[in-house]
Amino acid sequence: MNVFEEFLRELFNGEPMIREANICGRSVIGKVDDQIIVKIVLVSTERSKAIDAILCTVLNRYGVIDKQMYLFSEMIRSSPVLRESDGEDGFEEKFSQFDIERIREVVLGYIGKFYDRSHDRNQEVW
Repeated sequence: MNVFEEFLRELFNGEPMIREANICGRSVIGKVDDQIIVKIVLVSTERSKAIDAILCTVLNRYGVIDKQMYLFSEMIRSSPVLRESDGEDGFEEKFSQFDIERIREVVLGYIGKFYDRSHDRNQEVW
């Protein structure tokens, strides 16, 4: 498991709003309900290799329903970025637990607009 997968797992592990979640590389893909899936990707908004945002895409079988990008610097006070390099991937500085909770709150708030609450009764934890 790479540093990006660990970070995504820390953000969304066990979240009932993202069922049957699969984490691979810088992405999480999971079901929001039987008709809708969400794809969450760690992205770079600049030409550098610094990953400084999260892109959320909500899809159904016909295509994209909605898409939203959240910059770390807009969600939290500091702006830690993830970096990719030939030798070592990692954080330039660490996210605090408060930062993790804030990012999680913002992203899940967005996904919640598409979430079918009937799944709460049949919660699956990954």
